[in-house]
Amino acid sequence: MSTDPGIWLLIGFGIYYGVYATAAGGFGRRWGIRTAAVFAVVLVGAGAAAFLTEEKLWAAPLTWLLFGLVLWFFVLTAIAGLVSLTLATPGCEFGALGEAIRRLRGVPVPERAQPMFCILGLHKIDEWEARRSSRS
Repeated sequence: MSTDPGIWLLIGFGIYYGVYATAAGGFGRRWGIRTAAVFAVVLVGAGAAAFLTEEKLWAAPLTWLLFGLVLWFFVLTAIAGLVSLTLATPGCEFGALGEAIRRLRGVPVPERAQPMFCILGLHKIDEWEARRSSRS
């Protein structure tokens, strides 16, 4: 079992932003919950397979699944950043992925939609920029 808190932080970001938030932003909250639930089932299955084959939990295929999740998160972050710059969306760059999916599907932005919360606080920079540009 990895004791590095950084890897667990990346895994958490990958689950939230890469699995839940991207699906929820583009297809609705129910789809976000469904994708997270399916991932949890796959995660438990991978853990069971690792334990049955290697007699320890922290082994393949569980480690490969988590490694793939972290890679998926990094790739999705790069794509989301480019989409966010192109669409000039406020909030976290992962909100831009949901907006792009909604636009491709022809679904309007939900009423009272707020920019996606960003764990690193980038949504606060967008709020500051919006206040600053409204003054000028």
